[in-house]
Amino acid sequence: MQKLLPDVCAGDDPRPRADLEGASRAVTRCWDRAPLGPRARSGAPIRAITLTRPWPWVMLWADKRIENRSWSPPAWLIGGYLLLHAGGGWDAAMWRKLYAGEFGPAARNVPPKITHAQGCIVGIARLVGWHAYQDGSRNVWELGGTYGRCCWDLEDVRPFLAVKTKGGQRLWKPSAPVLAEVFRRVPDLAA
Repeated sequence: MQKLLPDVCAGDDPRPRADLEGASRAVTRCWDRAPLGPRARSGAPIRAITLTRPWPWVMLWADKRIENRSWSPPAWLIGGYLLLHAGGGWDAAMWRKLYAGEFGPAARNVPPKITHAQGCIVGIARLVGWHAYQDGSRNVWELGGTYGRCCWDLEDVRPFLAVKTKGGQRLWKPSAPVLAEVFRRVPDLAA
């Protein structure tokens, strides 16, 4: 007799998981397998991540190639794409440090708050790996502390004309119309 149980990762895969009564139960963890969802032409998964402003600008225009988080990215997303969403929050203390030149000359050009896009996807990056923050790191973008001890390594960071959409917590799936608009603006990514 089979019982259908909800999947451990219902947010990633809506299909139920069959569990055989009396059989030893194998646990499926969502970070061990690639979920259903949007993919690029290459087959790489696509997810979005909301960033507090001015970080999207810094990633797109000041060569920040590390995203600091308190959690590591799921293994299935390595090699995939992150859509960079500019959230509604603003990190004023960090903006002052950027403007003061503490992160190099490129970051010093950070514009004032009023010019930053808000509530939209403004760019894309390829997630190529991650590493743990090391105290005393020479990379100015490895922030540690309250910014997180997991440093996500990004490549192929590209801006594009903003696509208005609501953000989400952690990693989130963009809606089909939003993804279609992103594919229109980044044709080499389209499925």
